[in-house]
Formats: sequence, C-alpha cells, structure tokens
Amino acid sequence: MKRYILFLLLLPAFLQVAAQGLNPSVRKIVQPPTDKTKFHLFLLVGQSNMAGRGYPEAVDTIAHASVLRLNQESEWEEAKDPLHFDKPVAGVGPGFEFGKAMADADTSAVIGLIPCACHSEPI
Repeated sequence: MKRYILFLLLLPAFLQVAAQGLNPSVRKIVQPPTDKTKFHLFLLVGQSNMAGRGYPEAVDTIAHASVLRLNQESEWEEAKDPLHFDKPVAGVGPGFEFGKAMADADTSAVIGLIPCACHSEPI
C-alpha cells in the first residue's frame, strides 16, 4: 500500500519531466543567432567514440539553451544526445558535454555542433 501511495505521489513529477522534452528523438528546430560573431561552430569528428556508444539517460536528453546541432536536413535544432544520426547504434558521446562546457565558458555565445564522426563497423 505504501508503494502504491508513493507511486501516486511521484506520478505528477514523472509526467512533468516527460512533458519537458526528455526524449532524444523529439527535437525542436531553432534559428541560429543573427550575430554570427557569437555563433561558434565545432565539427565533431573522429570515429565511433565521438559518434557515441552508450544509451542516453534522461539527463542526456535535456537540451541546453545555447547548444545547437546541425541535423541531417541542414537545420539547426536543440542539441541532445545522441548527436550523430548516421547509424542507429550512435549513442552518448563526448560532443554534447563539450558543447555545454563551451557554452558555460562563454555565456554570450551560441555553440553549433556539427556531427561528422565516422561510425565504422568492426572488422
């Protein structure tokens, strides 16, 4: 009975978290900043580690207001893990954390991440 009551008490919190967009497949298209001097672009190159391997957890799917990702349609969108889209096994990599660290280091800038890692298959 206590577990049932606890579940009912926590259910609104879980629903609110779900409503905040904690879903890596749902991404909001945004416009890049008009001041291009404050739009810092970074290529995310490398191999499978950059493309990501781990499964995203809820914290990995919370967008950062100053970090954008260039998607496969060449549109800017809120960045969330996984950033890479070339393989279905792409997961959590260092790119999103790097973008958040760069945005926190210069709060006047918007960080644009361009995923370009080669996600090679094992031989």
